[in-house]
Amino acid sequence: MKIYRDSFEEYFTKENLPHWICSTCKIGILEIDFTKFQVFETKESEQSRSDRGWNITHVSRFYIGLINCNNKKCKEVYSTAGTVSIEILGGKRKLPVEEEQFYPHYFYPILNLFILPEETPFEVEESIVNSFSLFWIDKSACGNAIRTCLEVILDDKKIPKTQLSSNSKRRLKRNLNSRIDYFKDLNPDVSEKLMAAKWIGNESSHNSLIDNEDLLDGFQLLKYVLEKLYSTTDRDITKIARNINKRKKP
Repeated sequence: MKIYRDSFEEYFTKENLPHWICSTCKIGILEIDFTKFQVFETKESEQSRSDRGWNITHVSRFYIGLINCNNKKCKEVYSTAGTVSIEILGGKRKLPVEEEQFYPHYFYPILNLFILPEETPFEVEESIVNSFSLFWIDKSACGNAIRTCLEVILDDKKIPKTQLSSNSKRRLKRNLNSRIDYFKDLNPDVSEKLMAAKWIGNESSHNSLIDNEDLLDGFQLLKYVLEKLYSTTDRDITKIARNINKRKKP
C-alpha cells in the first residue's frame, strides 16, 4: 500500500483537511475540530503592526489544538502545535481572499506516516517512529533518522559491523554502504531499496534543500522493506496457496 502523500503536505487549511490515520488503533481517521484550536499572535508580530508597509501576511502566529480519532472503540486524543500563516489568494472576480494555513510541528502521540507490520521488532519500530516525529519540524534531521533506521534494520538482521583487513590482522568498521552490499547476497530486492533510502539519508547530511517529497520517498522505501522483512501476510498467503494446490481442493 502506498503512503497517501496528500495527507502529509507542509500545511493544511480548514477547507482542505488531511486524511491522517490514527497511530493507536490504525483504523480510525483523525478529525480536526477547530473549536478546539487556539491561535495566538506573537508579541513581536503584534508590535510590528504599526510598521510602515505592514500587511496581514506579516502576522506571525502559532496554534495549539486537539485532534480526535473517529473510531468509537478508540477515541484517541492527539495534541498538536504549529505555526499559522495567512496567504492572500485570488478569489471570485479577482477579489483577494485570506487563507489560514496551519503548519504542524508537533503531535503527541506521534503521528505515524504509515502503519508498521505488527511483527516489526521493538528497536526497529522505535527508530522509525522517532523519524516520524522529525518529519514535521526538521527535514534534515528526519533524513538522517531514516539513515539510522537502515542501520537498526541491518543490526536486527545480524549484518556484520566489521570486516577483516586485507592482511586479516585487523578488524575494520564497515560503513553503511558496505553493510547493504553484504545484505545483497541474502536479499537483493530489499538491499536495492535500502541503498536507495541511504542516498536520501546522505543527501540530508549535505543538502539543506531536501523536501517533503524526498522524505516521503524514503518512508515509502522503508515501508516496503518492513513489509518484506517482517510482515507474515505474504508468507501466510503463500502457505495457504501451496497447501490447497497440494491437496487440489479446499
